[in-house]
Amino acid sequence: MAKIIFIIQREEISSKRSVLPKVLFPIETALTASLLALSNHKVTSFDLNLIGKNEDWTKKFKKLLKDFNPGFVISAPQSLTFLIKESIQETADTFFHAKQYNPAIKTIYCGQFATSYPKKALKKSTADYIIRGEYDEAIRNLINTIEKGTVPLDIIGVMGKNSTKTTPIACSHIFKELPFPAYDEFNFKQYFQFPGKGNVRYAEHSHKYTHYLTSRGCTARCCFCNVSYLRGGRKYQIRPVETVLDDLERLTCEFGIEEIHFLDENMTMNPKRTIAICDGIVKRKICFKWIASGGMSIYSLNERLLQKLKTSGCYRLNLAIESGSQTVLKHLIHKPINLSKAMDVLSIAKRLDFEIIGFFIIGLPEETKEQIDKTLKLAASSHFDYVTFSIATPQAGTAFEKSCIEKGFLKADQSLESISKRSTGTFSTNEFTSFDLEKIRWKSWDKINFTTHKKREVICKMMGITNKELSSIREQTALQFHSRWPQNQ
Repeated sequence: MAKIIFIIQREEISSKRSVLPKVLFPIETALTASLLALSNHKVTSFDLNLIGKNEDWTKKFKKLLKDFNPGFVISAPQSLTFLIKESIQETADTFFHAKQYNPAIKTIYCGQFATSYPKKALKKSTADYIIRGEYDEAIRNLINTIEKGTVPLDIIGVMGKNSTKTTPIACSHIFKELPFPAYDEFNFKQYFQFPGKGNVRYAEHSHKYTHYLTSRGCTARCCFCNVSYLRGGRKYQIRPVETVLDDLERLTCEFGIEEIHFLDENMTMNPKRTIAICDGIVKRKICFKWIASGGMSIYSLNERLLQKLKTSGCYRLNLAIESGSQTVLKHLIHKPINLSKAMDVLSIAKRLDFEIIGFFIIGLPEETKEQIDKTLKLAASSHFDYVTFSIATPQAGTAFEKSCIEKGFLKADQSLESISKRSTGTFSTNEFTSFDLEKIRWKSWDKINFTTHKKREVICKMMGITNKELSSIREQTALQFHSRWPQNQ
C-alpha cells in the first residue's frame, strides 16, 4: 500500500489582473484517487487554491508531510483542460519540501505544462516523473510498478529524469469504469466557501455546490482548441448514463449538494445521451440546479433538448459561438456552426428564460477587421446576458500553433506558458496589431456588457457581486490594459 498526497496546482495571478481566480473542485484528480483506492493505496490532498493569499502554505504542508508520511507527492491540476497559468514554482517548492522531509519520496508532475512542454517541465518542477495527458491510468500503473520494486519503463505518458525520448501523450481508456470520485477524501465541503464570486461560472443558486464529469474529450476540430492534444486524441469518452445518475443521486442525497457544475468539454455532443440524463434526473427526482461550466455546443441544441435541460435544473448556457462571420467559422476556425440556426437556438433559449453567456474569439491571422466587426455586432445582440472575448492564442499541439509557426508568427521552439486566459495578443498582421486586439477586447467587453443599468444588474446577479464590485472589476481591467501599453496613451 502506498500513501499519496495530491498537490492541487493554483493559478499564478498578476496583481493587476481584474479577473478573480476560479477555485474548482479537482474532479479529475478525485477520480484518480478513487481508482488508486481500488489498489488499496491511501490518498489525501493539499489544495493550494484553498490557502489564503497571505497565508504561509509551507507550514501546513510540512505538517501534512509529517502526519501523513507519504511515499508519493503528485502535483495535479484543478482541471486538465481548464486554461490557466499554473504556478510551476509552487510545484517545485512542494517537491523540495517533500524531498527535505524524506528523500525517498517520489514526486510526479501532471497537467497542461507537463503535457505541452515535457522537458521544460521536468527541469523546472524538479519532478522525478512527469505524466503527459490524462493521468489516472498512468499514475496507477506508475505507482503500482514502483511499489513492486521494478523500474517503470514504457508506461504511456510517463517520463522520468533519465528518459531519453519524449513519451506519447496518454489517453486513458478507463473513464467509464472509474469509481465514484473521492469527494470525502478531498474534503469537498471546503470548496463551498469558493462559489466563484465575480466569475461567469459563479454558483448562483447555492454555495453547497461541486463539480462533476459525465464525459471527457471532444471530436470537433476547432483550430485553436487543445483539448484533443491534452487528452491524447480526438476521442469522446462517456460515463454510462446510469452511473452518472447514481453519482448525482449520491451527491445530492448523501452529500447535500444543491448545485453542480459539469466540467465536460462538450456535454451535449451526444444529444440523445444528454436527454437520457435529463430524463433520469427528473424521473428519479434528483433535485439540484446546474450549469455546464465547460460549455455546450450550440450546434447540438434544439428546442426539445433545451426544454429537457431546463426541466432538469439547468439555468445557464455557456455557448462558444466564437465568430459572427460564417466564413471565419467554416474556413479558419473549422467549427460546425451554422449562424442562422444558432440564432434560432438563441431565440428559443431566451424564450425559455435561460441565462445566456456568449464566448467569442478574435485575432486569427487571416481574419479581417470587417470579420471582427461582424463578431462584435453578433455579441452585442440582445440574445446574450454577458459576453467574453478571447484573443486567439497558439496553444501547444493545436492546428493554430502549427499554422502560426508556418507563417512566421511563432518560433518553433517558443512556448507560451506565460500567457493566461487568452487575453494577450501574441502577433501582429497587416489587418491588426497586438495593441489593436487588446484594445478591441477591452473596449468591446466593457461597452457591450455594461451600457445599461438593467444589464449591469443582471450580470451582478450572475456573478454574485455588487455594483460597486463590478465597477472595481471594470476599473482594474482598464488599468491592466493601460499598464501593458503605456506608450499608446
